[in-house]
Amino acid sequence: MKTIKIDGVEYNLTPIKKQSKTIILEQYLKFEVYPKDLIQHNWKDAKKVCEYLGDGWRLPSIEELHIMWLYRKSIKCFTDEYYWSSTEINNNYVWSKFFANGGEYYTSKDDTGYVRAVRDVVQVK
Repeated sequence: MKTIKIDGVEYNLTPIKKQSKTIILEQYLKFEVYPKDLIQHNWKDAKKVCEYLGDGWRLPSIEELHIMWLYRKSIKCFTDEYYWSSTEINNNYVWSKFFANGGEYYTSKDDTGYVRAVRDVVQVK
Protein backbone atom coordinates (compact mmCIF):
# COMPACT_ATOMS: atom_id res chain seq x y z
CA MET A 1 0.00 0.00 0.00
CA LYS A 2 1.37 3.41 -0.99
CA THR A 3 0.94 6.48 1.19
CA ILE A 4 0.93 10.08 -0.04
CA LYS A 5 0.69 13.44 1.76
CA ILE A 6 -1.56 16.31 0.65
CA ASP A 7 -1.54 19.49 2.72
CA GLY A 8 0.20 17.61 5.53
CA VAL A 9 -2.52 14.94 5.67
CA GLU A 10 -1.50 11.35 4.97
CA TYR A 11 -3.65 9.19 2.65
CA ASN A 12 -3.42 5.49 1.90
CA LEU A 13 -3.68 4.51 -1.74
CA THR A 14 -4.74 0.95 -2.41
CA PRO A 15 -4.48 -0.59 -5.88
CA ILE A 16 -7.95 -1.75 -6.95
CA LYS A 17 -7.62 -2.53 -10.65
CA LYS A 18 -4.79 -3.22 -13.02
CA GLN A 19 -5.06 -2.38 -16.72
CA SER A 20 -1.99 -3.37 -18.75
CA LYS A 21 0.76 -1.13 -17.33
CA THR A 22 -1.64 1.21 -15.51
CA ILE A 23 -2.81 0.80 -11.93
CA ILE A 24 -5.98 2.57 -10.87
CA LEU A 25 -5.79 3.69 -7.26
CA GLU A 26 -8.61 4.23 -4.83
CA GLN A 27 -8.16 6.84 -2.17
CA TYR A 28 -9.47 6.19 1.32
CA LEU A 29 -9.87 9.42 3.23
CA LYS A 30 -10.68 8.88 6.87
CA PHE A 31 -11.64 11.98 8.74
CA GLU A 32 -14.26 13.25 11.16
CA VAL A 33 -16.41 16.28 10.35
CA TYR A 34 -17.26 18.83 13.04
CA PRO A 35 -21.05 18.81 13.63
CA LYS A 36 -21.67 22.47 12.74
CA ASP A 37 -20.28 25.44 10.84
CA LEU A 38 -17.94 27.83 12.63
CA ILE A 39 -19.50 30.91 10.97
CA GLN A 40 -17.74 33.04 8.35
CA HIS A 41 -14.12 34.15 8.61
CA ASN A 42 -11.26 35.15 6.37
CA TRP A 43 -8.88 32.27 5.61
CA LYS A 44 -6.27 33.09 8.28
CA ASP A 45 -8.91 33.34 11.02
CA ALA A 46 -10.65 30.20 9.71
CA LYS A 47 -7.46 28.23 10.32
CA LYS A 48 -7.14 29.70 13.83
CA VAL A 49 -10.77 28.92 14.72
CA CYS A 50 -10.28 25.26 13.76
CA GLU A 51 -7.03 25.00 15.72
CA TYR A 52 -8.70 26.69 18.71
CA LEU A 53 -11.08 23.71 18.94
CA GLY A 54 -8.06 21.58 19.90
CA ASP A 55 -7.83 17.79 19.59
CA GLY A 56 -6.48 17.92 16.02
CA TRP A 57 -9.32 19.92 14.39
CA ARG A 58 -8.20 21.71 11.20
CA LEU A 59 -9.41 23.12 7.89
CA PRO A 60 -10.17 20.35 5.38
CA SER A 61 -8.18 19.91 2.18
CA ILE A 62 -10.04 20.55 -1.08
CA GLU A 63 -10.26 16.76 -1.54
CA GLU A 64 -11.89 16.36 1.87
CA LEU A 65 -14.31 19.21 1.10
CA HIS A 66 -15.31 17.42 -2.08
CA ILE A 67 -16.15 14.27 -0.13
CA MET A 68 -18.09 16.36 2.38
CA TRP A 69 -20.04 17.91 -0.50
CA LEU A 70 -20.82 14.46 -1.94
CA TYR A 71 -22.19 13.36 1.45
CA ARG A 72 -23.64 16.76 2.46
CA LYS A 73 -27.17 15.40 2.92
CA SER A 74 -25.94 12.73 5.35
CA ILE A 75 -23.60 15.09 7.21
CA LYS A 76 -26.21 17.91 7.26
CA CYS A 77 -26.02 21.51 8.48
CA PHE A 78 -24.24 22.94 5.41
CA THR A 79 -25.27 26.20 3.83
CA ASP A 80 -25.22 26.76 0.06
CA GLU A 81 -22.18 29.03 0.34
CA TYR A 82 -18.38 28.96 -0.05
CA TYR A 83 -16.35 26.84 2.37
CA TRP A 84 -12.62 27.26 2.97
CA SER A 85 -10.09 24.55 2.28
CA SER A 86 -6.51 24.36 3.51
CA THR A 87 -5.26 23.87 -0.05
CA GLU A 88 -3.30 26.97 -1.01
CA ILE A 89 -2.73 28.07 -4.59
CA ASN A 90 -0.15 30.74 -3.69
CA ASN A 91 0.44 33.36 -0.97
CA ASN A 92 -2.81 35.18 -1.78
CA TYR A 93 -5.27 32.51 -2.98
CA VAL A 94 -6.71 29.26 -1.69
CA TRP A 95 -9.22 26.73 -3.06
CA SER A 96 -12.78 26.96 -1.79
CA LYS A 97 -15.86 24.87 -2.54
CA PHE A 98 -19.28 26.34 -3.32
CA PHE A 99 -21.79 24.00 -1.68
CA ALA A 100 -24.73 25.18 -3.81
CA ASN A 101 -23.33 23.45 -6.91
CA GLY A 102 -20.09 21.71 -5.86
CA GLY A 103 -17.87 24.06 -7.85
CA GLU A 104 -14.29 24.65 -6.77
CA TYR A 105 -12.88 28.17 -7.02
CA TYR A 106 -9.72 30.03 -6.17
CA THR A 107 -10.54 32.62 -3.57
CA SER A 108 -8.60 35.49 -2.03
CA LYS A 109 -7.51 34.72 1.53
CA ASP A 110 -8.93 38.12 2.51
CA ASP A 111 -12.49 37.15 1.48
CA THR A 112 -14.84 35.53 3.97
CA GLY A 113 -16.11 31.98 3.76
CA TYR A 114 -17.75 29.36 5.91
CA VAL A 115 -15.69 27.05 8.07
CA ARG A 116 -16.27 23.36 8.80
CA ALA A 117 -13.47 21.72 10.73
CA VAL A 118 -12.25 18.16 10.26
CA ARG A 119 -9.77 15.92 12.05
CA ASP A 120 -8.04 12.69 11.23
CA VAL A 121 -9.56 9.45 12.44
CA VAL A 122 -6.95 7.56 14.39
CA GLN A 123 -7.08 3.81 13.88
CA VAL A 124 -6.41 1.76 16.99
CA LYS A 125 -4.75 -1.58 16.35
